Amino acid sequence: TFKQSVIGTFQNLVGEVEVMDHPLPMDGLAAGGYNGQIEIKADNMSVRLNLIPGFWTAKADADIELDAGLIATGPKGRLVGTRASGRGHESSDAGSMCSGATVAIGHASESAMKDLLGELGERFSNAPQVRPSATH
Repeated sequence: TFKQSVIGTFQNLVGEVEVMDHPLPMDGLAAGGYNGQIEIKADNMSVRLNLIPGFWTAKADADIELDAGLIATGPKGRLVGTRASGRGHESSDAGSMCSGATVAIGHASESAMKDLLGELGERFSNAPQVRPSATH
């Protein structure tokens, strides 16, 4: 799922991740002993599915685009705010009753999610505000 993929991606980047139902207020970060919080909101998913008839079989061609935003906040305020998109494409045999379309959509969704989270993770980890300063 998207949630599990986000958790896995950011555990690799920051170590420990605790999932919350809602963002903490600024004073709640320090009070809870947190170094910061990362909010990720997926807000758009576009799906394009083409079924291409053939002589004996049909082909399912799926394109997925996912959009999400990331806000990272530390004890002193916002550290990073960014948006990214991920894209995925898959073609498969449509199968009987076009059941292969779900395979194409599933694989394209996985690719789009991987692309999106890779981009968000890279932007987060490359932001100088979230890296410990070498002078401190």
